[in-house]
Amino acid sequence: MMATNREQSTTTTRLSVGGSTQAGVLLARRGQVLPSDDMYAYLPVLYHIAFHSIGSRLFRIREKTGLFYGAQGTLGVGMRKDHPGMDVVCTTVEPSDAARTVGELQTMLTGMSRAPDISSRELHAAQRWYENKIIDTVNSPSNFADMIVQYLRLHGTVDYKPILLDHVRKVKNVTVTQINDMARAFFKAPYTMQIIAH
Repeated sequence: MMATNREQSTTTTRLSVGGSTQAGVLLARRGQVLPSDDMYAYLPVLYHIAFHSIGSRLFRIREKTGLFYGAQGTLGVGMRKDHPGMDVVCTTVEPSDAARTVGELQTMLTGMSRAPDISSRELHAAQRWYENKIIDTVNSPSNFADMIVQYLRLHGTVDYKPILLDHVRKVKNVTVTQINDMARAFFKAPYTMQIIAH
């Protein structure tokens, strides 16, 4: 269900919320896949490389520019069986740095679509993180229950095992070339919603 390749205009909405000493910056777009799409299994890998923690593309911006301390991104948040949810990246910055931050974030996302240059080291780190995430889920009653409810919402079943094992197999066997090709396709659609709240 990848987005169609059409020109989309990017709009920036400025929300005046009282002149805070900080500005919230958010970029968003409609999600790119449904749970039934083959690429859905690889979202955790793409998420880890683009947004998760130290070493991600998002945190490289922090290291390079010092514009923000913390930032986060999500893929397919609010996804349902019949709706791809939203892809969102956001952070908090000094108001005077908001426009530059939007530019840096858009440059990072565009880079993921044009020349992601995902290394084998990045891929292996994402694969290990995914494995550990599954183990952590099994070791937590509340996380396991949440996963079962999520499978019902996304796949229409609580029979998680065949779906989960298929995803584990795909993530384990994906190659660097394949994940780079997927990143180019997945990040091709622009993040057309930009919000600066100050």
